[in-house]
Amino acid sequence: MQNQERVDMGSGVNALEERSHLLSERIPPLAQAHRRLLLLAMLQAGFAPMPSEWWHYSYGDGYWAAYAQQPQAIYGQV
Repeated sequence: MQNQERVDMGSGVNALEERSHLLSERIPPLAQAHRRLLLLAMLQAGFAPMPSEWWHYSYGDGYWAAYAQQPQAIYGQV
């Protein structure tokens, strides 16, 4: 963003509450749209979403391998 304003995502990062679920309907429609945009961009880049945390995506680890139906992870736990 050029104006450096924060984007409303419906909850803060690391806020472990129901509103943090990726597809939560307990947040404003605009925040839902922002999450969908992030989700689509991350899926196109090959990341796996974490359903309980809108900000959490994986790539190359065991969770990603299971989500992407890969035979194994690219790398192990860091």
